[in-house]
Amino acid sequence: MMNRTQERALRKACRQGGTLILPTTDGPLTIEVTLRQRTNRPDRADAKISESPASFLKLNDWSPRELYADLAERIEDQYQVLSDADDAPEARS
Repeated sequence: MMNRTQERALRKACRQGGTLILPTTDGPLTIEVTLRQRTNRPDRADAKISESPASFLKLNDWSPRELYADLAERIEDQYQVLSDADDAPEARS
């Protein structure tokens, strides 16, 4: 479950574009958002969610608000986000 700081960072990425990396139990989850600003039309956003370089999901042509809602729900349902440093798995040698 994402904490408030992570939720705000996701919302900011959806509004302004950029990359967000969330720690999960299976490794880092990278979310890249690209905004397409068009004259006389509402802004649209594309996102790429990746668990590894070879495994990713692309979401194209969403409104930033709808994109945030979908990503937040998707992350909540499919990933175990670590919201605190205490939740991080210990390093094993």
